[in-house]
Amino acid sequence: LAAAVVAGLVAPELATPPLPAFAQQAWQLQLPRTWKTLSQADAPPPGVRKPAALVVAGNAEIGGELVVLRVPLSTDPRDPNSAAS
Repeated sequence: LAAAVVAGLVAPELATPPLPAFAQQAWQLQLPRTWKTLSQADAPPPGVRKPAALVVAGNAEIGGELVVLRVPLSTDPRDPNSAAS
């Protein structure tokens, strides 16, 4: 990139690398119009190993429920379930 600036192929103001992109929330969800959000919580910190319900939503009149869970996966080789993660 610096060589391109020196050679005049790229303007200096365009030579700075872009900042990394990030999201305020790691996931997005759009519910059907008739559904209501019953509860919503921030994701727990990375070190927390307990499952957490991030969103619970539904429509009691016509039926239907959605639960978004954060379930940490084990990477411990001694854990019999770690092979699936």
